[in-house]
Amino acid sequence: MPDKAQACILSLYFGTVDACAVDEVSLNLAKEMNPQLGKLRVLARSRPMIEGVIGTPVEPHPYQKEMIDAMLSLHEDPRGRQGLMVFKSDRIVRIQPGDLDSARELCRDYYQLPGSPNRQAAPAPTAQRGEERY
Repeated sequence: MPDKAQACILSLYFGTVDACAVDEVSLNLAKEMNPQLGKLRVLARSRPMIEGVIGTPVEPHPYQKEMIDAMLSLHEDPRGRQGLMVFKSDRIVRIQPGDLDSARELCRDYYQLPGSPNRQAAPAPTAQRGEERY
C-alpha cells in the first residue's frame, strides 16, 4: 500500500501489483502526465465520497453564527471564490444526513479485511451524536 497514488498507479502499470485503489483525480492526472497509462482500465468505482469536513464546537461561542454564515457564502464573493479555488472547491455547504455514510461503509469494510490494522477495533458505522456539523 504505497502512500502516494502515483506510486500505486506505476506499480500497476509495471506489473508489480494486480490492482490498485486511487481517486479519479489522481488517475486522470497520471494519465495526463503519461499517456501510456491510458492502457489501464477502471474495474470498479466506489460510491461518491465527501471530500472534507469542517467542524465547529458544539458549544455556542461568540460570532459562531456569523463565522458559519460567512463560510457558507464564500462562493458569492470574488475573494471568497479565489480562496475556495486554492482548496479546489466551488463552495462550502452544510452537511446533510447520509453524506458520511459512504465513508463510514468504506472504513467498516476496510477494517474487516484480513490483515488490516486495528481489525478488532473496527469502528461501528453508527450515526454520531450531534451529526449536524458544518
